[in-house]
Amino acid sequence: MRPDLQDLVISEDYLSNLVGEKPERVRGFFLEKPKEPGDFLIKLARGSFLWLKYKAVRRLVKEVDRYNTVIRAVHINDQLEEAGNPGVGLSNRERVLEALKVMKTDLVRAL
Repeated sequence: MRPDLQDLVISEDYLSNLVGEKPERVRGFFLEKPKEPGDFLIKLARGSFLWLKYKAVRRLVKEVDRYNTVIRAVHINDQLEEAGNPGVGLSNRERVLEALKVMKTDLVRAL
């Protein structure tokens, strides 16, 4: 990955520092199936509490995931261009990077 793109990535560690929790905890609550019927009620109560607590943060974490997906797409585009396919290169790569910098600043501020 080119250095200018590497600086734009929001890593899991950086995200957990911003949010104050592990991103996996914010992304989803029912990732594993309950083993006993009582576990379901505990997970339901815990999930309801965490859903209310992290409702806005969860949306922002999803936006960070989408943002990182765009960066990966630009990286793949760069790899295709370096492999000898000049037709897929971004004609306005600098403008895309500027927009990504602004988006990163906004996401960090919101988190």
